[in-house]
Amino acid sequence: MSNTSNTPHVLVMMATYNGERYLGEQVDSILAQEGVDVWLRVCDDRSTDGTYRLLQEIAARHPNVTVSQNQDNLGVGKNFMQMVYEETAGNYDYYAFSDQDDIWLPNKLSEAIALLEGHDEPALYYSDVRNFSDEGESLELRDYHEVVRHPATLLLRSWACGCTMVFNRALRNLLCEHPLNEYPRIHDTWVHLVALNCGRVEADIARSFIRRRLSGANVVGELSDHHRSLTSVFADVAGLFAPSTRKPSRVAQQLVQEFGTRINPVLQPELDLLLNYRSSLVTRVRAATRFDFWQPTRRGRALVRLCFLLGRY
Repeated sequence: MSNTSNTPHVLVMMATYNGERYLGEQVDSILAQEGVDVWLRVCDDRSTDGTYRLLQEIAARHPNVTVSQNQDNLGVGKNFMQMVYEETAGNYDYYAFSDQDDIWLPNKLSEAIALLEGHDEPALYYSDVRNFSDEGESLELRDYHEVVRHPATLLLRSWACGCTMVFNRALRNLLCEHPLNEYPRIHDTWVHLVALNCGRVEADIARSFIRRRLSGANVVGELSDHHRSLTSVFADVAGLFAPSTRKPSRVAQQLVQEFGTRINPVLQPELDLLLNYRSSLVTRVRAATRFDFWQPTRRGRALVRLCFLLGRY
């Protein structure tokens, strides 16, 4: 697609799975975005309800909606990233991830683009998110300002919500230069890491343009140390010794391997520390006490120190 107007062309990528109940409301809020030329690409991951049938009906009514269904269930991360890599996705100005059951405010995309415009380097935007359920509404990132000031924390845990992310063509092209078959972190965290280490991130954490629907099974935005049961504490400790393919040192290794000299020199020391901290007790202690790996809860900070001291990262 070539953009012959001044209106930004935005490709919104939605991964669906058994989302029939709220899908129509979310699609309507995407197609109602103001100030942009929006195109919706939906890939269904072998839903067993009526999701794909509903998507086909929506696409039949809207020429700017394209849908398909995977032959096999890929999982959410691979489902999203295959849409990023598609050849037909190459000529849009901006890109966004979408969940299947949220509600976007009409200016969600235009406000993001206003902060991304003028950046030639790979650039990513994200905002706060307002969660809502039968119990009420709450902002999720309200206590994450300190984390944002210490970007190395992203190597240990994610804090930005993929459903709020918007990124430019330069970042999409960079991701396509280094496609992965397996991801050390979920898709949105990986995209965030690449932007942070090789480009620019606009963290709009003072505002929210999305209402994210939570079901009773959701566990999100846990920022409090209160009401922690003894069972959950034991689970945290047991998790230190569980096998994992998402260790921060592996994430750092993948970033260095894929992007090498493109990595921001300011962030290189934290990557080097994660890659080499097991070399001695001194380096383990140094890693455990680095404020760059700050966490928003006492529990989180204690777990980080333990992981470094025990060599579990």
